[in-house]
Amino acid sequence: MSWLAVTGKFARAVRSAWQRVMAAWASASQIERATTVLLGIMIVGGVALRIRAIWFPQTFTFDEPFFVPNAHNYLLGIKDNNDHPPLFKMFMSVGILLFGYNSAGWRFPALCFGMLSVVLAYWLGKAYFRSARAGLMAAAFVAADGFFISYSRVGLMDGILTSLLLWCMLAAVSARTWRGVLVTALLVGAAASVKWSGVFIVAPAVVTMLLVGRVPLWSVLTFAVVPFVQAAVWLLALRLSGEPTDLASLWQLVRGLVKKHVDMNHDSNPLNSSWYTWFIFYRPVVIKYTTHGLSKFYSSSVGNPVLWIAVDLFLLWSIIQLIARATAGGGGIGPRLARTKEFLLGKPVGKPILLVLMAFAAMLVPWTILRNKYSFTHYYLPSYGFALLMLGGLLAYFERKRPRAVLIFVALALIVAIYFAPIWGEFSMREFAANRRLIPPGWRP
Repeated sequence: MSWLAVTGKFARAVRSAWQRVMAAWASASQIERATTVLLGIMIVGGVALRIRAIWFPQTFTFDEPFFVPNAHNYLLGIKDNNDHPPLFKMFMSVGILLFGYNSAGWRFPALCFGMLSVVLAYWLGKAYFRSARAGLMAAAFVAADGFFISYSRVGLMDGILTSLLLWCMLAAVSARTWRGVLVTALLVGAAASVKWSGVFIVAPAVVTMLLVGRVPLWSVLTFAVVPFVQAAVWLLALRLSGEPTDLASLWQLVRGLVKKHVDMNHDSNPLNSSWYTWFIFYRPVVIKYTTHGLSKFYSSSVGNPVLWIAVDLFLLWSIIQLIARATAGGGGIGPRLARTKEFLLGKPVGKPILLVLMAFAAMLVPWTILRNKYSFTHYYLPSYGFALLMLGGLLAYFERKRPRAVLIFVALALIVAIYFAPIWGEFSMREFAANRRLIPPGWRP
């Protein structure tokens, strides 16, 4: 296919997409149009906050010293001494190769994946709920939440991991053949090669494929490639760093790192937070904090309070309703299961919500069971991403009946985002102004 033909095909696709957007705008009510404008502002503002002064400060901040020198080591052919899988650091080494060994270089991958998360939230929301409106709301909520903004502005792995996990579930819900299952498995392997906890996305990915029912049952066996993907990434990293690349050496390396992580369960850290405190952002981290004279610059990982309170209320309501329907009334196990199934799958959004909640819960598992004594708020980031997808789907559904209520909610979320933006995007401010936003002492640096 010639370049001219490719360009023409792309232009037709863009024209078709624009026509669909204009048709949706023309058919929307005045209230829905106002909501759309506010959602657009949230997306544009969130992208701007991620990009602005990404290189500031030009020194290491928070946990960057654990990763940046090791990413640089891959370019120098020196051993990686970090205790996490290598793929994130290899991404970072590409940024350093492009922009140099400086803050812009080592934060570039996190910025790219942070922007990609906004796009993935749209695609995934649309795919889950079969609604472009749900996708737009999910993208706006991810864009305008400080939890995601802050981890798009720092050289750490959690934002990249979250983006890859969203990509895994998008591939799972979109799979039609064994090739789609293979793509999903490769993405799971990539996520686990950033952080081992990424492998827990396998369960919701497989269940999603089976419930959607578009792929052959035998094709889920393709997930057997996940450990081979991680082994290939490790071997490539060992080769780049001049280390032995035989399987025996790799096995010893991985065993040693697993033991080190298990032993860390007994360590203490002033920023430790138990998993059940993440729902109220009991101890979010100010991951970038610098001073210049009387001015302070913050990048706090606290989320948008309107969004995370809404998520918490829905999770609490769902648990109460599930217990009530499973225990209310007479009958044996059959009627109880029927009532529970009706609650979970009876609404048009029932199955998508169930699938999203499974992904949400799966990414909490390693921190509620494996390392509950050594955990931090940023471990909640992947689960929170799926929670915002769920919220976008719910609001898109309720907007058909209560458009004014949804408009008020979105407006309130935007107002709060604007108020918190200075402590997410490192604006120059005085300490008293920052403390008006970081009200609980545990939120402050």
